Amino acid sequence: MKQIPILLVALLAPIFVSQAETYGFRRDGTGNFPDANPPTTWSTDKHVVWKTPLPAPSEASPILVGDKMFITAETDTLICVNAADGKILWQKAANGYDNVAPADQIKKDQASAIELNNESKQVEGEYWKLNAQLTKFKDEEKALKAKLKDKPDDPAVKQQLEENNKQAAPLAKSVADNQATKHHIQEEIDNLWVISKFDIPGYSTPTPISDGKNVYAMYGTGVAVCYDLDGNRKWIRFVQKSNHHHGLRICPMLFDGKLAVCGNTNLFALNAADGKEVWKIACVGGMPMFVQSQIGNETVLALPYSGLVRGSDGKTLFKSGNGNAFTAPVVQGGVIYYTSGGTPGSAWAVKLPTQMPETAMSGEILWKSPLPNGYSRFASPVVAGGFLYTSDTSGKLTVLDAKTGALVYERMLLDDKRVDVYGPFTAAGKYIYASSLGKTVVFEAGKEYKEVAKNELDTFRAAPIFQGKRMYVRTDKFLYCIGE
Repeated sequence: MKQIPILLVALLAPIFVSQAETYGFRRDGTGNFPDANPPTTWSTDKHVVWKTPLPAPSEASPILVGDKMFITAETDTLICVNAADGKILWQKAANGYDNVAPADQIKKDQASAIELNNESKQVEGEYWKLNAQLTKFKDEEKALKAKLKDKPDDPAVKQQLEENNKQAAPLAKSVADNQATKHHIQEEIDNLWVISKFDIPGYSTPTPISDGKNVYAMYGTGVAVCYDLDGNRKWIRFVQKSNHHHGLRICPMLFDGKLAVCGNTNLFALNAADGKEVWKIACVGGMPMFVQSQIGNETVLALPYSGLVRGSDGKTLFKSGNGNAFTAPVVQGGVIYYTSGGTPGSAWAVKLPTQMPETAMSGEILWKSPLPNGYSRFASPVVAGGFLYTSDTSGKLTVLDAKTGALVYERMLLDDKRVDVYGPFTAAGKYIYASSLGKTVVFEAGKEYKEVAKNELDTFRAAPIFQGKRMYVRTDKFLYCIGE
């Protein structure tokens, strides 16, 4: 019987849904490569089969389709690489808006953007002057309050504090007004046909996806594009520009002949054959991630902030308010695993029904467990061997029993020092791989921590992928093939 996926959407991290002959982020969305016999030690000059210089950085993971690999580069370039030797076979740029916007409008908007950017710089310069003045008043306020602790009834100090706060109030308002003006200018720039500045991760972070015949990419410029495996463009279209200035991290997804992509405020289903819009719905934050499961005989999309929608037409089936994780959820065996950071942090598991309810649907919460508080959690977890592996941005590894949520163990990943762990966890063969900006810890899956190796390449945040005895990883400068 054909398996029908349920796609779960949450905030701020990408994941793709696997079907037969579909290749995308973290292979099938779980980050598991159980059949791999992967390398465990490497460096920039050790066990490197080949490394290919790339024209620009990106945080997108590579995907492997037969004997070809596909990877993106800033701002909107798709690159095809021969997996055997690392040779670049072709690379195609979507060329910003040249292919999708009226030429006269682009020229007008580019001129407007120059003016607005100059205005924004002036406003920012004024902000720093005002903020420096305000900081002095704040420092004085702290000093005066400290004096009042020693002499709570001192009238002179009270008067000084009152006068200080009176002078600071209009200055604080000016700073706030200045920030509002800068935000308004940026909104105007966002609405223009221009490519504005993105911080990491950037425009090209969404991992491309392929059905084995074509490869699809979505960029933070709002442009979606489809090529065949030889680099012939099948279609290109503007969907919706993103204005998330920390970068766009949302991977495109294929399901039922449709391509799901996200812009700034909407989730779109496009016809995968020609890119035409099938439907669109509002999506909080514009940043979903998808996971796969099976339910009944119909594809549905579950948006934690908006509820469950039907994949065929985007119709809302019910409302919900669950899910606020920044990481990608993982689904295995009809159970969806979530992790979220902050205070409090938590992990939880939801079991979905096997048949679509006629009226409403709700997932059964199997367990919910606390996670270390105080830090964000961007590294998507992996579930392997009956355990869930996750880490926060302090570098603390937490391992839970996947069936019960019980804590198995915790420890720092890298020498008991705080490290920023952003890269998604992966499981290859019997090993777990956790990366921090180029440093990767390899340890055995299981109820006890058994470290195998610590390795280092140049900086990267992308998830590695594995096949056989090889590992492929995209760094800021290179695409590496690691093996023996």
